[in-house]
Amino acid sequence: MAKKKPPPKPRRKKVTLREDTQLNQKIIDELEELFMMASPKTLMKSVNYIFYQYLFYADVDGYPSEFKHISEDFYFLQKFFAECSERFNEKP
Repeated sequence: MAKKKPPPKPRRKKVTLREDTQLNQKIIDELEELFMMASPKTLMKSVNYIFYQYLFYADVDGYPSEFKHISEDFYFLQKFFAECSERFNEKP
């Protein structure tokens, strides 16, 4: 009997940036601009809609091989928008 492969480790990587860097400020500026255009709650709804439309219209056999990673990315993006909504005192 063949040995089972251990499950792959999650793709999520922790990114640690030094405080007060130009990159940090650029990221903050971009997020502020994004959230001025649309609230985190609105962005979360849009991402949900796009993802569920993809699931609905995609052929089950036609899902890409990296579908599990796409789903994980979606989960982390959803979690990020939920956290932002909470900080903006929005109801999810």
